[in-house]
Amino acid sequence: MKPRPIWLITRAIGAFILLAALAACAAATTTSATDSGIQGEAIYGPTCPVQRVGGPSCQRPYSGQIVIRQGDRTVTTIRSATDGTFRVALPPGAYTISSEGTGLPIVKPFDVTVKPHTFTAITVMFDSGIR
Repeated sequence: MKPRPIWLITRAIGAFILLAALAACAAATTTSATDSGIQGEAIYGPTCPVQRVGGPSCQRPYSGQIVIRQGDRTVTTIRSATDGTFRVALPPGAYTISSEGTGLPIVKPFDVTVKPHTFTAITVMFDSGIR
């Protein structure tokens, strides 16, 4: 059997190293939607027309529908738990948080930015309309 030229072996090793480096770079820049998103709590209030200093809180945890949009497109709709908490995985990007429908309670839409590899903490205020 005839030995292979050294340049052929060197070129094959170089190509393998280049492919391995490219694969590592691609894996490092890929962001999974499961390691970023938003989490937080939904609050309903006020629940009384006047809150007295030292008195009970006029807010409470709320289980409600939360709409997450990008531009005019609804990405997902979630429901907070009975204790008001929620967590949803989302790819990094800018989102608008709001509620469904036009009646009370209503969430004044607000923007949130999801960064890679992080769950952004927010509080969603459901306005009861009591004043």
